[in-house]
Amino acid sequence: MSSQQAGLPRRPPRLKRQLGGIVTLKMLKQGIKNALRACGIVIKRVTVDNVDENLRALFQRLEINCVLDVGAHFGEYGRRLRALGYKGRIVSFEPVSASYKILSKRAGAESNWIAHNVALGREASSAEIKIPNHSELASFLDRSAYSAGEFGSISAVARTETVKIVTLDSVVQECIRNIDAPRVFLKMDTQGFDLEVMSGASDSLKWVLGMQSEVSIKNIYDAMPDWKTAIGLYESFGYEISGLYPVTRDKNLLVMEFDCLLAKREFLARK
Repeated sequence: MSSQQAGLPRRPPRLKRQLGGIVTLKMLKQGIKNALRACGIVIKRVTVDNVDENLRALFQRLEINCVLDVGAHFGEYGRRLRALGYKGRIVSFEPVSASYKILSKRAGAESNWIAHNVALGREASSAEIKIPNHSELASFLDRSAYSAGEFGSISAVARTETVKIVTLDSVVQECIRNIDAPRVFLKMDTQGFDLEVMSGASDSLKWVLGMQSEVSIKNIYDAMPDWKTAIGLYESFGYEISGLYPVTRDKNLLVMEFDCLLAKREFLARK
């Protein structure tokens, strides 16, 4: 029965042509995909809606085989990478002795995870680190008035500890030893000290294809570089932003910090 016989409105000829064009376009796209697939090229849509998806995509594209986990705390980041499927080498750095004790136990359970009880900075030295009740917030810097207002006793200093600081340049060869073609990802979460780490890493960056840094919108430590300064420095070394993801928000729902993922553009090109 025709649409007229059924009492239905006839589809306008123009709409028929539009629908036909859509079908033809789909067929054309599928034909191109099939032709590329025959040549061994597969087109996939990359979804990076959250930091874990972005990390996984970056690690695959950059073919990362060594991660430098600076400011490792208890090894949470290393465990996160393993959960994402990364099986390569992890080298973690954690200066606080109590945190390092937990980290070393976790790292020691694996053959490809190494832990060092040191901080990284611009030069070899020692310094006093301030350790709050929430040890993840341990920093060489003093907490700001903003931090005190937001976190209260959580960020208050409970004790201090003198720790060893080394440069990444002085240890990077040990980190990448026996890796034929090092492709390094540098993760920094040092509570206001990331740019100090970079200052001691200029000779190491030729191996570092990607990075993750916690950049600050609201300074929770005094004299902490802001996000514009941090990202400006990273860009000056040739890194470009792959993603920005809120880490914490304050009582007014304003972002305090972002996880910033970066990579060198020339290593992101598909092969």
